[in-house]
Amino acid sequence: MADSTKELTEDGTKVTTTVEGNSATAAAPAEPSAGYGVTLVEVPAVAGKVEEMYKLFTEHPMGIAYTASMPGFVNMEVAIDSEVNSVILFEKWVKADAWRAYVASRDVENDANAEWNAIFGPLVGGAPRMAPFDCRKNYAGSAPSAEDGSYGMSLVEVPAVAGKVEEMYKVFTEDPMGLAYTASMPGFVNMEVAIDTEKNSIVLMEKWSKADDWRAYAASREVENEANAEWNATFGPLVGGAPRMAPMDCLKIY
Repeated sequence: MADSTKELTEDGTKVTTTVEGNSATAAAPAEPSAGYGVTLVEVPAVAGKVEEMYKLFTEHPMGIAYTASMPGFVNMEVAIDSEVNSVILFEKWVKADAWRAYVASRDVENDANAEWNAIFGPLVGGAPRMAPFDCRKNYAGSAPSAEDGSYGMSLVEVPAVAGKVEEMYKVFTEDPMGLAYTASMPGFVNMEVAIDTEKNSIVLMEKWSKADDWRAYAASREVENEANAEWNATFGPLVGGAPRMAPMDCLKIY
């Protein structure tokens, strides 16, 4: 017999096959469903300064280039949410603790950090959100995404009724009209699913061929039919507040 496992590393995905006996064929390994870290970072900008913030983030050596140089960093997608005037980072790390170690390095008292804080600080218009999670499940689609990062991203966050976040996760991931439906839509590329225990919410970090593909998918959820009615009846009672649904254009990838 043979078994295959898949492990996320800084250099990509490593597949290991273990063989017992003289001849064996291993099934394809499952997509990673846990064990690596994803981080949602959102930094609100001072009014009228979001483009300047983005430029500094992406051009200064102590900006995202520094982040991407850290041990355990895998990749990052950068976008601007113009509705709330913030820069959003979708980050992937070998494990969430690697991100925490990187953040600790930002707090070290040295000249580089002092210079960065002096330049970047005046552009920040409110408390940043820095939320490291363990990825609970990954959905991979078949749609292409541009290698230069000119594709769509969507941040979806659904607050759960108190005590119901795990049940919400189970419905999302097991009901055919949940995330399986999302992943079947034209233009769907990839999605990472996490739980923010502090906010009692499900966080979806989605990638689409273009942002308009996500908008077309979202519109399909509004069609009056039996499948949507059944989904709303099952899922609706678990929702504890207004969901956030923010489609954006990816501006840069690392």
